[in-house]
Amino acid sequence: MSSKLYPAFAGTWYPSSPNDLGSLLESYTKNLKGQVRADENLAGILAPHAGYTYSGNIAAIAHFELSLALGPKNLILLLAPSHYQPFRYAAIPKPGSTIVTPLGHLTIPSDLGILAKTALFEQQNSWIQKEHALEMHYPLLAYFLRQQPDTNKNIILPIMLGKNSYGDLLEVGRTLWQYIETWILDGYRFFFVASTDLSHFHNIADAEKMDSQIMPLLQSSIAIRNPRLVLEALQQGRVEACGGTAITLAMMIALQSYSEQKDLIWLELMRANSGVISGDLRRVVGYLAAALYLK
Repeated sequence: MSSKLYPAFAGTWYPSSPNDLGSLLESYTKNLKGQVRADENLAGILAPHAGYTYSGNIAAIAHFELSLALGPKNLILLLAPSHYQPFRYAAIPKPGSTIVTPLGHLTIPSDLGILAKTALFEQQNSWIQKEHALEMHYPLLAYFLRQQPDTNKNIILPIMLGKNSYGDLLEVGRTLWQYIETWILDGYRFFFVASTDLSHFHNIADAEKMDSQIMPLLQSSIAIRNPRLVLEALQQGRVEACGGTAITLAMMIALQSYSEQKDLIWLELMRANSGVISGDLRRVVGYLAAALYLK
């Protein structure tokens, strides 16, 4: 019997009414056509996870970009940090679980394969259910996936990351790639969604200075195929991103997928901060929408 993951933040961080939520997301995306790339070479996206009042429009740009690249069979890995549960390595839902959103259900794999046979991936629905860095993406995924042809097969795998070293992420990434390969052999394309906000609670000038460094960092690290640079910059305090491990793991997987003869490039879609909405410029949170493409 499948287990259902019910929303914990509907009605507070985003509307719980299907009509209100659908209208809000439509308002974010109705003018986006022609402003983003309908690119089949998309590897994945980076998007924020704050309340929709603050970052919903930014996250929607990235998810709209993802929706344009989807094919008939898609495996979408949602990678996010843990804000509440201390642990190491990764946590995933139990096989066959269903994600409930105001806009419909999302399907989780019924077979976790190698992920179910290793201690690197804990099956923890209770942890997954209370993590906003995952949940804030569910309605966006549901909104755009329901616009796909009915014949499409879309599988979502939420992966919550604990406190991990670069070596830990390498272990997680190697195992995860073996799992992804089984889906590729079955004709699926895979994409990632890396969930992160940027700097937290600096004044707007300091936040802007710090956040402006994140895209050059992503671009340089992917260009030399070295995701470790992201974690090093975070540890040194040169940038801030609560989902730094999610970004790093996403890049690891993308580099594993594409041979060294293929170049990957990060492109910024939109960047902003909470001060635009709140009016409080003394303590802002930074947000970024970006996409990783195969050149």
